Amino acid sequence: MSAFVGRAHELAVLAEVAKTASGGVTAGLVVGEPGSGKSRLLAEARGRTRLAHSVEVIGYEPERHVPLAAAAALLRRLTEVPEHGPRLEALLLHADATRALDPVRIFEAAHRSFCTLEPALLTIDDLQWMDDLSYALCHYLIRAARESGRIAVFAATRPGERGASSSTCCLVSV
Repeated sequence: MSAFVGRAHELAVLAEVAKTASGGVTAGLVVGEPGSGKSRLLAEARGRTRLAHSVEVIGYEPERHVPLAAAAALLRRLTEVPEHGPRLEALLLHADATRALDPVRIFEAAHRSFCTLEPALLTIDDLQWMDDLSYALCHYLIRAARESGRIAVFAATRPGERGASSSTCCLVSV
C-alpha cells in the first residue's frame, strides 16, 4: 500500500477506540460517500492498532444475498482456533446435506472461538452490502463480548445505509 496522507483526526479517533478495547466493547463507525476512502481509512487504522488479534468482515454487493458470505474470512480464522475451531468447522462444512445451516449453533461456536482471541479488533467494511446472516453474526459476537469480552470494532458504511444511524458508536465522517 502507498503512504497514507491526511485524516489524522479520524485515525486518532479510531486509535482511541482500539486503545480502550481492554475494558469491554468499543466501536468506531466511519460514514462516507462511495469512493471517499472509507476502506483505505479502515485498513490504515487496522494496521496501526496494537491489539494482538484482528479479524475482518467485508460486505460485497454481488454476495449480499449469500448467507455468511461477508463473514467468510472471519469464520475461516475462527476455525483455526485450537480449542473451539474444530467444532465451528464441523458445523460449517460437515453438516448433513439435508439440513440447513443452524445459525444459533454456528454463532455460539464462533463466539467461543472469538473469545480466545480477545482483546481483538473486528473490522467491518462495506456494512451496507453485508448479507443478513453475517450481520447477525457480527451483532451476536459484539453483544456477547459486552458481557465478558474485550473488543474494538471499526465499521464503515455509506450515509443513510445500514449502521449509519447507530447512536452507540463514535462517529468518524469522511
